[in-house]
Amino acid sequence: MLIVIALWAFAWPVRRAFIEVEISANEGWNAYFADAVFGPAPLYPPVEALIANNYPPVSFAIIAVLARWVGDPVLVGRLVSLTSVGAVALWIALAARSLGSSRAGAIVAASWFLATSSRFFQFYVGANEPQMLAHAVVGGGFVLFLRARARGGRYAPAILTMVTAGFVKHTVLAMPLATMAWLAWNAPREALRQAVLAGAAAAVGFAICLALFGHDFVVNMLLPRRFVLDAALGAIGHLQWTAVALLVWLYVGWALRRDPDARFVSLLVAVAFVLFFVLKTGAGVGENAQLDLVIALAIALGLTYTHAPPMPLLPAAGLDARRAALLIALCLRLVATTRNEPVRLVVDPAGFAREVAARSAAFAAIVEQARAAPADAVCLVVLACYRAGKPFVVDTLTLGERIAKGAHPADAVDSLVAAGRLAVIPADPRASWRVRMPRD
Repeated sequence: MLIVIALWAFAWPVRRAFIEVEISANEGWNAYFADAVFGPAPLYPPVEALIANNYPPVSFAIIAVLARWVGDPVLVGRLVSLTSVGAVALWIALAARSLGSSRAGAIVAASWFLATSSRFFQFYVGANEPQMLAHAVVGGGFVLFLRARARGGRYAPAILTMVTAGFVKHTVLAMPLATMAWLAWNAPREALRQAVLAGAAAAVGFAICLALFGHDFVVNMLLPRRFVLDAALGAIGHLQWTAVALLVWLYVGWALRRDPDARFVSLLVAVAFVLFFVLKTGAGVGENAQLDLVIALAIALGLTYTHAPPMPLLPAAGLDARRAALLIALCLRLVATTRNEPVRLVVDPAGFAREVAARSAAFAAIVEQARAAPADAVCLVVLACYRAGKPFVVDTLTLGERIAKGAHPADAVDSLVAAGRLAVIPADPRASWRVRMPRD
């Protein structure tokens, strides 16, 4: 049942990747900067611009190179994301096996991740966004670390891979921090050596970026951002998506606390849990802040299924009954959601096809409106301006943060509109999968 739900859920982002509708606000943003790799626009704009790029350069380079073969960076980004999700699921299975999970437990771990990410993190699974690619790279480094740990050394390839992941996207922190913490506790001298290696590799990476992009790279990466504690507190509700796995591991991790592998998994879960709230304090940070926790809990589920120690709620149940109860609870949580696109693909194909057509038509209309604008345009559906061939001149999130910090005047956009140099293209809710349409 869990495998079926996982494949069924994943089928939707695969299908959606080929629909000409915006998936997330980041898609057009990433497409513009992928074009900048080989185009005339700078990858890291100057500080006076009304746009900024606070992502490291590696993902843009990868998408730009692949787009030369495929022709469309948006489609390339979506396909790279889908492939990366599969890679992360594989790394989770291998990590769970390295930490003492059975084969069946590893399959449970990978399947739950695939289902959970596809059901609840749809703006990153199969979207033109480097988040999943970064997780795929750091996850590969984590598996290399676990294998080196089992063999007693040679951590350098793992550490260098994790540093590389930071140049894909710099928010994949749980696995690097957990590995360094484990080394610091169990092998302090080795931890010091690997910390020096990681610092040196990061310094070389930054030096290369400075040589290629100059001071604007630093200015963009240090984009002003407000930090709001209420945003983190409000994110507590998002834990519902992982609540079953989290609550079960709180018990199982304690029951297995004498097992060194289980202690390492608990360390990873704890680091990811704290980072989730820390990252959510940043203005504009989305649900991707929780993906490290999803991955950590997936690995934990591999051990949970394998050991399934007796629990207070099921004191007399045997091992198979405890495993079955775990799987049923996971499956019930996965289907208990209003995000019903995978269901509609099967049970309402005609109605769903009409919705897809309506969304595609709405998106195409915004593209034509932007294309017809006599001046530069700012689209609230950013991908529409990209498809219309308009230059990227205003990034509303970046501008809002810079205005809040006093780096730009409050009327930066209004003055351009009043002078006839900028047209504002309004959004149509149907043109983005971010907004749910009413049923027929």
